[in-house]
Amino acid sequence: MNNQLFYKRMNLPPLFYDATLDKIPNELIYKEVIVRFIKDFKANLIDGRGLYLWGDYSSGKTALSCILLKSLASIGKMGLFISARDIPKYIIEKVRFDSKYTFVDRMEMVDLLVIDELILKEGKDSFVETSVETIFRARLIKKKATIFTSNNSPSTVKQLFPALYAAMQEAVFPVRVAGKDFRAEKRRQLEKDFEKAK
Repeated sequence: MNNQLFYKRMNLPPLFYDATLDKIPNELIYKEVIVRFIKDFKANLIDGRGLYLWGDYSSGKTALSCILLKSLASIGKMGLFISARDIPKYIIEKVRFDSKYTFVDRMEMVDLLVIDELILKEGKDSFVETSVETIFRARLIKKKATIFTSNNSPSTVKQLFPALYAAMQEAVFPVRVAGKDFRAEKRRQLEKDFEKAK
């Protein structure tokens, strides 16, 4: 399977097809954790160990999760990228992933699931949160690894959604993603490109 087909099969956003670990500066503390996680990928997948990537907007959390998904190819495993806000639709509408499986089937069975943009807000216990918890718990039972990305700190998850936080303690390691604004860097490059075009 070529890279494009592999990425599509994982539902990887095209924006991140070219995301690579070498684009992350070595001085960023979280890079070492990601490198170790990839080095021990097989063991992490066997044990169902995942990550909770959290930090400010534009810090590179989604790109990191996509780098991890892309790394599965080297060990012959398959993953899936899902936006947290889409999970209720997949559950209610039984949206098909392909002719054989629904997205819910696929979310529960892949070796590594990325749940992107888990956003929790005070006073809001929505179907998104309960749907995420349902999928995550189904994966926990099967010892399947899950990666979350979020702007919420682990302490905020504990405060706003204690049931999900409690479940995460079994199999998800929190990693703060901070230190560089990747979108600002892209904006500067875009400005340079426009200046050259004048």
